[in-house]
Amino acid sequence: MNMVVNEKPLSPAEQGRLSELEVLIKENFQAYVEVGKALLEIREKRLYRNYDGRTWERYCRELWDMSYRRADQLIAAKSVAENLRTIVLKNDGSPDWEFFPTSESQARELVGLAPDEQRNVWRDLIECKQAAVNKGKPFRLTAKAIRTAVKKYKGDKIVKHADKAAELVTNPSSRSNYKNPNSLRRPLNSL
Repeated sequence: MNMVVNEKPLSPAEQGRLSELEVLIKENFQAYVEVGKALLEIREKRLYRNYDGRTWERYCRELWDMSYRRADQLIAAKSVAENLRTIVLKNDGSPDWEFFPTSESQARELVGLAPDEQRNVWRDLIECKQAAVNKGKPFRLTAKAIRTAVKKYKGDKIVKHADKAAELVTNPSSRSNYKNPNSLRRPLNSL
């Protein structure tokens, strides 16, 4: 339960400190992009190798205590973030952090999409957020919300496959072209 407590407004010093801390948070939320860039360069240029033939997998595990898959996730999230940066710019050309993926988990939800599909889904999410805000409703761009938007975006393909599966289940005559492996079995006594 959230209770509203009447408190005195922030002093100018407190407001200034709040602003500094919020900038720090925004900058560090974006750290996954910089980490992904560094890991990508290390991987692509094979900078991880050394005299004993260290592999990418071993480098990630020994130096950063992460699996190479996790490093690859950070690299993929970086690519998504850089792709989306092109559509979330202010008039002055700087990123509009309010509409930018604030975490690697948010960006990672878009990894499976082509770059233009990533931008389309993200535009839809920004429009949903703006519409909710205009109506006075809360809307958070969480990884779950993004995953739902991706599923909705891919929905046409999923629906087509689901319709075909439903047809097979509900209409036995549509199975004529469907080979059931159990129908190929013969009883043991017929051999």
